[in-house]
Order: sequence, then structure tokens, then C-alpha cells
Amino acid sequence: MDQMKSEADLVQVLTGNPGCNIAYVLDVSERARAVLGSVKRLLIQTLLAKASLGDALFNVITFSETVHCWSQAMLPCLPTTVFTALPWVNSISCSPGRNALAALKAALSDPACHAVQLLCTELPEQQGLLLRSLPALAACRPVNVCYLLLGSSSPPERSTRDYLLCLSQATRGSCYLIMFDLHGWLEKVIPLHIESQPSVPASQAKCCSHCTSAIKTQPASPPSSRLVQPGRCSVSIRLLCAA
Repeated sequence: MDQMKSEADLVQVLTGNPGCNIAYVLDVSERARAVLGSVKRLLIQTLLAKASLGDALFNVITFSETVHCWSQAMLPCLPTTVFTALPWVNSISCSPGRNALAALKAALSDPACHAVQLLCTELPEQQGLLLRSLPALAACRPVNVCYLLLGSSSPPERSTRDYLLCLSQATRGSCYLIMFDLHGWLEKVIPLHIESQPSVPASQAKCCSHCTSAIKTQPASPPSSRLVQPGRCSVSIRLLCAA
């Protein structure tokens, strides 16, 4: 599996399958400040690509200590709607806190949401509670996790990778490490886990499909060190949920 090195490939993943209504949930904690400009650019490219299809809904939600929603409900992803959202996206700023659970609740409370793209720079608060709550909140809808790093950052510890994997696999989502260089440009994307399922009709109000495109990827190290086996992930979930 080859690493993705093109922003176009990453935009394709974030755009999802045709007809898939996606909520983009962005970590805007203090640690996200270093990559915020890159995330805004990537999000805008993704929304414009999705708008060109004109067959799905979207929303954008940010979280730090507080949660902010661009819209109270998902709206059609059309060029006119996206251009209306651009000033809001460009105004996003960072503040303390990492209340990912509240943000995911806001995203998944909308019955029109088919999938979530979670872009984060560190592990959330209430990690055990989030893992316990997420499967019921998601109700078969995948939460795909993108963990963002600057090229100068140290690779995440094994415990961090394990948590990210368990978080995504709890909803049959995918998990990626996304690395930017010091100038904010995409350096590489390392897949930790890719879940591939059939597309879902646009008319379906709730889906059990995974809305990322299948792209060939290659881990930076042997697969055994990058992909968590189901038994191991279950153990990690039990330990974290007991915390």
C-alpha cells in the first residue's frame, strides 16, 4: 500500500463516496494552531470538490472547550452554499480545550449525517467515555479519524496510535496520520487502517457504509506494527473504558 503524497488524493478521501452526507469535525485546540491554515485550505478544497458533485449534504463543526457549528443542520453541498460558508471557515481560530465528544454528538445528532471526518491534532478529553459512547452515537455511521502532524513533530506514541485506531474501528471508520511540512504543505499520509464498504444511496437517511475511497497505501513500517489486530483493539477499548 503506497503512501498518499498528493493533496488531490487526500481531498478525494475526505470528499467521500457520491451521495454521502458528511460532517467535517475540526479540532481547534491550542495545539492545532500550527496546522490550522493548512487544515482550512484542505477543507476548502474538499468542500469545493464535493460541491462539484452536487449530490450530498455537509456541515462543518469545530471544537475546543466549546463547540461551534457552521449550520444547525446539514445543508446541500453546492457551490453557492460552499461560497457562503467560506467566510466562516476562514474565521476559525484556536482556543483551549478538546471536547471532541460534544462535537461528535452535535454531528451525529443530525439524522441526515452519513459519516464524520474527524481532523484532530491530539487525543480528546474523556477518552474512555468517548469510546464507550461513540458506537451508540454513530449508529452504524463511520467516524473517520485524521491525526494531523507537522513534519517537525515526533511520531505519535504507540498508545496514541492504538487509541486512534480503536476510535475509528469502533464505528468501522478509517484512520490516517496526515503530516505537513514546516511550510504547511502536505508531506505524506500514512494509513493506519482503511475500511472499505459499498456506497450508500443519497436518499438514505442513515447509512452503515464507509465513505472513504479505496486508495493504495503503504505503511512506513511493516503492517504488523501499523494495523491493530481486532483482539488487541478490544483489549485497548476495555482498558480505556475502565479508566
